[in-house]
Amino acid sequence: MSAPPRIAVSVAGHPLRPWLADTSAACSRGLMFLRSLPPDGGLLLSYPEPTALWLWMHNTSIPLSAAFLDEHRTIVGLVDLAPFSEQRKWSPAPAQYALETRRGWFAERGIGLGDRGAFDLPVVRQSLVARR
Repeated sequence: MSAPPRIAVSVAGHPLRPWLADTSAACSRGLMFLRSLPPDGGLLLSYPEPTALWLWMHNTSIPLSAAFLDEHRTIVGLVDLAPFSEQRKWSPAPAQYALETRRGWFAERGIGLGDRGAFDLPVVRQSLVARR
């Protein structure tokens, strides 16, 4: 199985190159079983429309922080995720995207609610991503 593609993302002007979950299997797998992330790594999950999203850390050993972004790519929620926790962390408002990266990445850069993300998703991939 090959690794999903990495895409260019900017959040409040700070660059990242997360993997794009472009199949329902990739969305379900998330960052499970990885032992480390590249310094600019993470995972961008894309959904067809805004909805209540949740994340968990089933089989994920890397401490993460995640941003929930609405259809305008504005951050509507930020959460920290503990390794192996199966507690669901919900978006506080409807979100269309979830961006996971190493724990503290958003806080270290002063990124908060209302900040914006910028990225271009291939239309074909965007239409293939299913809700996990």
